[in-house]
Amino acid sequence: MNARSARNQGFGRFCFFGDANLSGGGAPGVPAPRRLTPCKESALRVIALMRRQGSITSKQIADHGIGTGYWTQPYGERKAWLAKGPVRGQWVETEHMPPFDKQHPEAYTLVLQELANSLQGEFTLT
Repeated sequence: MNARSARNQGFGRFCFFGDANLSGGGAPGVPAPRRLTPCKESALRVIALMRRQGSITSKQIADHGIGTGYWTQPYGERKAWLAKGPVRGQWVETEHMPPFDKQHPEAYTLVLQELANSLQGEFTLT
């Protein structure tokens, strides 16, 4: 799927979350390293926020600059990454979500710290 068809399907704003490494190179049979793209950085922020809150809304996903299609809608053989939550408009994590946090543990740790710092500032009592 190219970026244009992904955009037309509502799967993101030019974000492709596939595992393909298009840069080539490397020895045959040796897996390519996973790339931390801006889209995956946004996905890590969405995952951290969702886990902190227990669920997430489509608007919160879109606020991070990525489309909600990959997250909430199945496409062909691919299952949706999130399932409908107990409250209308909320989505919860499923086993189908790619393990971006495990692929990029250092970046995920930084995102968790960033989230904790931003929330700490919001709830300071004076």
